[in-house]
Amino acid sequence: KPEQEASERHNKLEKMNGWKKHAQIEPIFNGLLEIDLEKLLTLFCRWHEQIERNGRRNLEKPLELLQQDVYHLFEWLCTTTDKGEMYYFDKWSYKNRCGNSWAQLQDVISYEEFELKKTFLRFVKFYCDEIRVFGYASNLDEVYERLCEISSFSPWMRSFADLHKSINRKGIIYFKQPRILDYLIVMTTRTEIVIRSLFTQYCRKEAPSEMSKLFSELATAVRNKSVAKTLVYLHNDWYKTKLNDKPDEIFEKIDAIPDKKGWNSEDMYFYKQILRFVTSRNYFAHHSYKDKIINSRNETLTAAVLKSCVQSLVYLDAILQGE
Repeated sequence: KPEQEASERHNKLEKMNGWKKHAQIEPIFNGLLEIDLEKLLTLFCRWHEQIERNGRRNLEKPLELLQQDVYHLFEWLCTTTDKGEMYYFDKWSYKNRCGNSWAQLQDVISYEEFELKKTFLRFVKFYCDEIRVFGYASNLDEVYERLCEISSFSPWMRSFADLHKSINRKGIIYFKQPRILDYLIVMTTRTEIVIRSLFTQYCRKEAPSEMSKLFSELATAVRNKSVAKTLVYLHNDWYKTKLNDKPDEIFEKIDAIPDKKGWNSEDMYFYKQILRFVTSRNYFAHHSYKDKIINSRNETLTAAVLKSCVQSLVYLDAILQGE
């Protein structure tokens, strides 16, 4: 019976999970484990189809136990090999659905890192439409992997994912939920912290407390000096990010900055976008007079704040890489 079969297999794997700390795992045994994991994924696919298509509700509990077995075997493989989690997610994913009798590993177990990456790749592109013309955001997969090397990026990414999960809509993004403000406070603060981490990584020293000084010093790590000027001269318009007079449009002073002599459209775009991020950070750190509007479905302002954070990180990652 499926119930008995699942229970016996589950108990066996529970014992194996306890033994793994003491076992000397040989490569050939790891190969057998991979074969067994694929068999479990195949069985999961078959039972899941029986539930969905034929109403076999008696298989729901065995399916839960089977799901736990898949997790234990997956955890063991990741522990005893140097291939890493993403190797196995990629191995059992539908690159070409035709001919696969097993379920995707990502559909069987919930793995936060995989879900976060999927969210990043799915939604960040919406915020990068304007910068594609400049050649940025062409490989968001690599951008994500580099940013993940910075420990301070994790809270930024979780907040970004939670925001879009709360929106709970498909396709074009609409900002309809009342907790948008909470997520933006975290994201603007964490964007600054990620930038400070980038400074430490590329300049090999602690970041200065003043953000304007941080950007001017960070410019020394940019190999393309014609691009570095967008960071060097930020201090000239820094006062426009303060919001001391509480303007109705928080970006109006930034938007009004005239083109600088000898600068192309790309230079001016990112110069202003970084200043927009700094303005956003200053608003959420020191002001609240626009909170009601931000939290009442003002999707234009909310999208502008998010774009300033996302595009600033994508841009800095690219120019520091020398792209």
